[in-house]
Amino acid sequence: MKKKSASKGNSKKAAAKNVAAQATASIDIKFSTPKAFVVYGSEASVSVYTKRKGNGVAVRVPLILKVGNKTYDKVTSDSFGYAHWNIRTTRALRPGDHEILVTFAGDNNFQPSSKTANLTVYIANSALRLEVEPTGNDRYELRGILRGAGGEPARKCSLEFIINNKSRGTRKTDDEGVARFDYHPTAPGNALTVKFDGNEFYRATSARKTF
Repeated sequence: MKKKSASKGNSKKAAAKNVAAQATASIDIKFSTPKAFVVYGSEASVSVYTKRKGNGVAVRVPLILKVGNKTYDKVTSDSFGYAHWNIRTTRALRPGDHEILVTFAGDNNFQPSSKTANLTVYIANSALRLEVEPTGNDRYELRGILRGAGGEPARKCSLEFIINNKSRGTRKTDDEGVARFDYHPTAPGNALTVKFDGNEFYRATSARKTF
């Protein structure tokens, strides 16, 4: 009995494959944004539309996006044939060129189809802010707050704290993009600087304050 059931299941799979193989209609996947994607910020948008080869829009087409080695969630084209992805680039994709691949696996109605493009990711700009907060007993906390181009916290980045042109050491930013340094001034009018030398994801920047 088990052998018959397995044989029946295999027959159904073979029949489905045969139906898919018989699909003669074809679709085109077109990029609705420029062929070369250039990203300076923290996100990129990828938009495509699907149309029947020859004439007409192909709707409700399930599409898969792959950028480099990363595969994103499947998106189905809408009633106008459009599909859209927002993808994070900072830290998710290293600066450089990445191939975009959008694929349709094929079904009973349409043959498989795919389209490629190029995504260029540059090192993102960063913004640094210096805050001074009292902690009691004439002590203060210096806070270097580092953000990426999209406003996201720049995590695990080394910030250098400089007081009156003398380096006092470095601290790593936390999950909120904040690095903290304990400060005990002996006189007013000190020149405070927090500096970020940049890394493979973010450009260098600095912030200054007199306190």
